[in-house]
Amino acid sequence: MLVWTALVLASLAASLAALPAAAQTTWPNQREGDFVLKNYVFDSGETLPELKLHYTVLGTPHKNAAGEIDNAVVLLHGRGGPYSILAQGRFSAATLSKRHVMWASFWAERGCFALVVDSFGPRGLAAGFAAGPCLLKDTMQLAAFSNSHFALGHAAMAINEGLPRYLLDRLSRRYDLESMTVGVLGMAFKGGSDDIRSSLAYKLKRILAAAADAVYCTDPYVTVDGSLLPLEVVVAKSDLLIIAAPHPEYADLVTVKPVVDIWNIRGDGVRI
Repeated sequence: MLVWTALVLASLAASLAALPAAAQTTWPNQREGDFVLKNYVFDSGETLPELKLHYTVLGTPHKNAAGEIDNAVVLLHGRGGPYSILAQGRFSAATLSKRHVMWASFWAERGCFALVVDSFGPRGLAAGFAAGPCLLKDTMQLAAFSNSHFALGHAAMAINEGLPRYLLDRLSRRYDLESMTVGVLGMAFKGGSDDIRSSLAYKLKRILAAAADAVYCTDPYVTVDGSLLPLEVVVAKSDLLIIAAPHPEYADLVTVKPVVDIWNIRGDGVRI
């Protein structure tokens, strides 16, 4: 990682002057570009002829007597990478997550050279429900092959299945749910899908039905549930909204009502 970062910084130092100016912004000295590593070798021994990564830099690099950049701050990231899950392959400053925009601006304004670079390799979502049929099925199959001595898998499954109940407990501490109408946005088990198999959104719906005054649900993709209402109807009827599936339609949801975004699809962080 250190060698790779050094290569990126060296490339940036040599190419910054040639980069075109960024779109109009309040960020100091914002630049973007693509860095290409030739014949990249993974730990598995597999290789890629080219590994292309997009980056955004803010601030001005400072070089010491040896010509090395000595004020760089590299912003690392979790499994989801630095770009919004809505980037859809359009990696640019405009699709950076709000968290990375905030920290890059923070360091650049303090005289640092902030580097935000795309991630690569397996990705997942850093927050939200893990659902669908595979978690349960695969856990049971692995347990069968280990004479049922698979405590870690069973614990992970139990924790995940308990997330809707945990969410309800946290919400009950902040809101008077008995007097509120709750809207559940997204019933599929993953974003952009109509698949509701083992979806924890339905488990959340069931326990909310016993705790809240009323519960309404919506999903733009699911067609097998006749009880679902249009998004605008659910938003209008609800006092509290919960994003239970990370559909891109919810990223720019405009409402003055409280929104519990367990997936952080809106980029404002997860807080319950």
